[in-house]
Parts: sequence; C-alpha cells; structure tokens
Amino acid sequence: MHAPRHDRLRLLRGLALVFAALAAGGGQTNAPVKPPANAPASVAVEIPKAVLERKSVFHADSKTARDPFFPNSARRGASKLASVPAVAPETPKAKPVDLLELKGIAGPPSRRFALVNGQLLSVGEEAYVSTSAGSIKVKCVEISENSVVLTINDEQQKRELRLREGP
Repeated sequence: MHAPRHDRLRLLRGLALVFAALAAGGGQTNAPVKPPANAPASVAVEIPKAVLERKSVFHADSKTARDPFFPNSARRGASKLASVPAVAPETPKAKPVDLLELKGIAGPPSRRFALVNGQLLSVGEEAYVSTSAGSIKVKCVEISENSVVLTINDEQQKRELRLREGP
C-alpha cells in the first residue's frame, strides 16, 4: 500500500533538511578545542618501561627474507623458489578420435540409438561429435547390445566403441 502524497512530501522535506544540516557541518567547526580553565598547564605521563622494550626483531635481509603472503615474489630480491624455472612436462596431445566414448545404448534391437560423447546417433546417421581436443565427423555404421561401430571423417576405416564394464 502506498503512502498518501502529503506523507511522502513531508518525508522528502525532512530528509532535505537533514542533508542540508549535514552539508553545512551540523554546527561543527574545525577550530581547536580549548582546555577547561581549571585544567593544569601540562600533564606528565610516565610510559612504563615494558611498553618501550623491543619484543620482536624482524630481519630484512633481501637474500633470505621472503614475503609471507607472496612467497614466490621477486620483489624483495631473488628467492630460491623464484629462481627455479617452472616448466611443466609436456604431455602428448590426444587425438579427437581417441577421446570418443560410448556413453550408452537404448531402444529395441530394430531401432537402437547410441550416445557417443553426448551426441545421439542411429544407424546410418552422420553427426559432428565434440571432444576436448576438437570436433570430428562420425557416421554410425552398426549398433549392437554393448558396442557401436563408427567411421571417422569419411574414412573407410571403422572404429568400434564398447560400453564400459562396471559402475
């Protein structure tokens, strides 16, 4: 339910007055505060010796010190970890054909469907199947109870994919 118009106007006027007071400084000035007339001229405060004693010592040797938040940073000088080149061993790249996987088979024996990498195929059907190494064109030649036979990229060579055993 909406508030009547005069209530909204009253609220807006009130907010405008508050903002105007805040913008004007609210009666505050930047003048220094004067001490009361009956206050002593100066007060001597004795700092305990335990406060002045050094409790921790930090060494800032640029050859051995390191930043605890960025240990591999070379900002404070060369560190042992930063001087070792980080080179990952090269792994041979898989071919898209090697990444084809039969996920499932469904349907009656006269009209079966095979699920290859998320792509549903029937016998005689061509489709582009996506793999992590790229997309390849496949044609479904035959579907049996637990395998599918495919041709890859219009080649004569056939490849059989089997369902995985177990869970």
